[in-house]
Amino acid sequence: MHRLAFPDIFHKVKKIEDNNSQSWSSIRIDSGVEQGGEISIHYDPLIAKLVVHADSRKQAIRTMQNTLAQSGVLGVETNLGFLQNIMQHPDFEAAKTDTLFVDSNLESLLEENHNSVDWVCWGTAIACLLEDYAESETKAQESMEPCSPWNSLNNWRTGPPEPHRVQLRNQQGTETEVTIIKENNSFRILNENAQISVTVSAHEDLLDLTWHSSGLEEYGHHLLVLSHESQLLAVHEDGRTLFTRLDPLAYEQSEEVSDFRLSAPMPGNVIRVLVKAGDEVSSGQPLLVMEAMKMEHTIRAPCPGIVQAFYYESGVLACNKCSSAWLVKYEE
Repeated sequence: MHRLAFPDIFHKVKKIEDNNSQSWSSIRIDSGVEQGGEISIHYDPLIAKLVVHADSRKQAIRTMQNTLAQSGVLGVETNLGFLQNIMQHPDFEAAKTDTLFVDSNLESLLEENHNSVDWVCWGTAIACLLEDYAESETKAQESMEPCSPWNSLNNWRTGPPEPHRVQLRNQQGTETEVTIIKENNSFRILNENAQISVTVSAHEDLLDLTWHSSGLEEYGHHLLVLSHESQLLAVHEDGRTLFTRLDPLAYEQSEEVSDFRLSAPMPGNVIRVLVKAGDEVSSGQPLLVMEAMKMEHTIRAPCPGIVQAFYYESGVLACNKCSSAWLVKYEE
């Protein structure tokens, strides 16, 4: 687990003024893991329990929504997005649920925010810029010449200030360049059509955003951004989006690859191998079955092709340090 964030446990009880009356809610977070820890196959993969208590169901749901919007894990896949979708579902809020609620709404509950709305992309770029500034200040303090311009991100010029540029790619592969001018605690986003001003107050990984341009009432005001190397997770009240920060100076060699490997969804036992190396298979055809978390998981061919090799035999535990294992080498 590269990054782990939950709401501040020291602010558990909140009082909310509503029509001259006070309501209250509490948050409890039970967790036995910490940032940098490994989620192994030897124990239940439970990372944490989020428990809220309030004087009404409506307030409890709202408190849980706020809690999930400030919770994120980067490095392992979790069900936080799934839980957010449940809390935001109108039937759940109206208590119109039964034992078939998840099954009947599974497709919508599993939807992920692959599309990154503008303000989330802008806020993530600002988080990157703040991290760059912090790193440059540390570098300057540790250098022999702390006032050297080579150790500063100052965008001062004799003319107009040079904007900073942050390049991001979302889960769908869409690349966006965000152009920003930093002015103390405020930032100007140089959009194609207009300049958008926003004031940012950072509390570790959580950004409080105040938009000063008109017509931005629907933009969010809180954004949690977790980063590890080039990976970024942006969490907000409507969901979460995974970004990759691009280095404009890096060279990515592209080559056509006709063979690839299929991986396990999680560590587990291979219980049945349904085809053999050299077999020609069709799209969607089952290749093998593995057992994990007391359920059977069928690994299917993603497209027509030829099975080149199996890395595990029936009865063997498939696992590695990254919680996924290559199972099948496959040629399209």
